[in-house]
Amino acid sequence: MMYWDNKVKGYTCPPCRGFTPKLAEFYESYAHDKNFQIIFIIFDNDEDSFNEYHQEMPSLALAFHDREKKEELGKKVNVSSIPTLILLDEDSGDIICTDARNRVVSDDTGENFPWYSS
Repeated sequence: MMYWDNKVKGYTCPPCRGFTPKLAEFYESYAHDKNFQIIFIIFDNDEDSFNEYHQEMPSLALAFHDREKKEELGKKVNVSSIPTLILLDEDSGDIICTDARNRVVSDDTGENFPWYSS
């Protein structure tokens, strides 16, 4: 998902390449004040690419080898495309926002965070 020396490294999903830097910037700017954590579930098939990609990100990630958990979580929150960003309530684990990917872009200052789906 990142470029180094004009070579693609890691995830090659064009929408992911565009979104992830915005998410990382949002996270680095607001995680402390807004009290939230991101856990990446990276749908990559190559462990080296996964490791390179995650190394550049400022957040936690589900372990590459935990494929079963990735599939289980993907089904639970109805991931149908990538990138997807879903917000969960810290206490209940309930989904509170299914379109957080769009909200990171439209509310990049986090003024209305945490976001809730209508």
